[in-house]
Amino acid sequence: LRMLLALLLASACDALVAPARRRPGRVALRAASLEFSKYQGLGNDFLLVDNRDAAAPKATPAQAQRLCDRHFGVGADGVIFVMPGDAAHDFRMTIYNSDGSEPEMCGNGIRCLAAYLGELGAAGAPRGRGEAFTIATGAGPIVPLVLPDGRITVDMGEP
Repeated sequence: LRMLLALLLASACDALVAPARRRPGRVALRAASLEFSKYQGLGNDFLLVDNRDAAAPKATPAQAQRLCDRHFGVGADGVIFVMPGDAAHDFRMTIYNSDGSEPEMCGNGIRCLAAYLGELGAAGAPRGRGEAFTIATGAGPIVPLVLPDGRITVDMGEP
């Protein structure tokens, strides 16, 4: 499901509601829109953002934390940014968990990222079945494989 929502993204770690001492409508927030798609993999849900046009994620960890809030935000386990690749990698993955932390990588998340790239029709992403591509992560390069039946597998290496 592809969604485009206009979200208020705070420029600092302040709450999205006005403090009691301020008048409503005078909160110092920056309005911005963030286009994303929401995917789930084995029960984990993620917001995926096409960030191939910029070297830095389009949202901060604090903003991602607010977006992931299941009561006041969109609700998700994390926000995944599809970043531009380099000579050795087709893409790079940056992920912020719902608590704002940045893990090295996420197995279910990278499967969602592979499906998202296929839907975007991104150059270097799988266009058919049986294709693999390389994604740079904090844990090293990961190679998702799109199986002939459309499922996506990831060799996570040694635990």
